[in-house]
Amino acid sequence: MFNPQLYDMDLNQLLVLNLILEQKNITSVARSLGISQPAVSRILSALRRHFADDLLVRDKQKYTLTPLALQIQPKLDRFIACVEDISKNEGFDPSTYIGEFKIALLSTISPQASMRLVNRIRTEAPNVTLNICEWDKSSLENIQQLKLDIGVGHANQAYASLRQRLLSHYFPSFAVFNDHPLAKSPTVTLDELFSYPHIKYVIPGFDRTVETERTYLNYQGRRQVVLETENASIATYTFLNARSLVINKAKYIPALLEYKDQITFLTLSDMTKIPAGMELQIIWHTRNQAMPAHQWLRELVYEEIYDLT
Repeated sequence: MFNPQLYDMDLNQLLVLNLILEQKNITSVARSLGISQPAVSRILSALRRHFADDLLVRDKQKYTLTPLALQIQPKLDRFIACVEDISKNEGFDPSTYIGEFKIALLSTISPQASMRLVNRIRTEAPNVTLNICEWDKSSLENIQQLKLDIGVGHANQAYASLRQRLLSHYFPSFAVFNDHPLAKSPTVTLDELFSYPHIKYVIPGFDRTVETERTYLNYQGRRQVVLETENASIATYTFLNARSLVINKAKYIPALLEYKDQITFLTLSDMTKIPAGMELQIIWHTRNQAMPAHQWLRELVYEEIYDLT
């Protein structure tokens, strides 16, 4: 029977609600899903509006379920069981599958990740073609429009049409050559760091522009950015040839790791002043969630890229 009220609800949120009712802990649910705690909190807020009920409330030192949540829980358990039964990946054989997958990879990992994915695909699914591009500012929109099957990058908020799985966190990283004055100190402050000219490498579609730049604005008068670029090759070439500059995101530029004996990765003494590291995520459209071929691809991407991060 057609029920128009179902179209007012994101059914994927019910999967999150099922974990919330089961674990009664937002942090635990976020860890189980591989997404951020704020993302789970936003989903819970949307569910509270839909049901016009708090669902989960704090009672002294713990969270408890409301009477409505207790009524919903067994029904939701049955619903999830039905969904799992429908989406069972039985009988899928990647060795006989014929198709093409479009994947966007963050530029800092794309060379190594592409090689690993291609090698794995050749072994397990010889009739599959990978179409790989670099993650950029349009990648999230392309995933939402189903122009990309999977993206490995960052979603700065929860999207109802997208699913995410956490790979790792990206933290601030700076480097200089061993003969640079900053290399002599075991730790440096932001004041010391920004008293020297540096290269600002911006990872396309992955820069913490709001939080990071707001923090760095405090050093605007002393900050000497001699080069700002989204091109890792330009940033690397300039750094290696100038030899007197500081470079950011150093640990995430693969080419620099070849020179690890000649450069020093700086340790900041006031890391608390810098926003927490961004999440590197696998992102896909909810429409692909239950597709056997896509399930296989997601797991393959996770296994091959997790080691790189």
